[in-house]
Amino acid sequence: MRIIISAMLLILSITSCAQDSTQKNMKTIEDISNLYKDVEHFPLEPHYGIYISSSNTNFEIRVNDISVF
Repeated sequence: MRIIISAMLLILSITSCAQDSTQKNMKTIEDISNLYKDVEHFPLEPHYGIYISSSNTNFEIRVNDISVF
């Protein structure tokens, strides 16, 4: 009897902690495919790159004070 009560309490505690099965924040395929229409483009969109070559040195690369490498 004690095992049955323990098993029931275990099952109830596991199911009470389960996550919702609803997906509230998920986007549909149409929403994702239409994102390009909402993007504002500038007349000039430069692309920046960097080539790093070093030996026995430590460095940190930051863009807008955010570490990127």
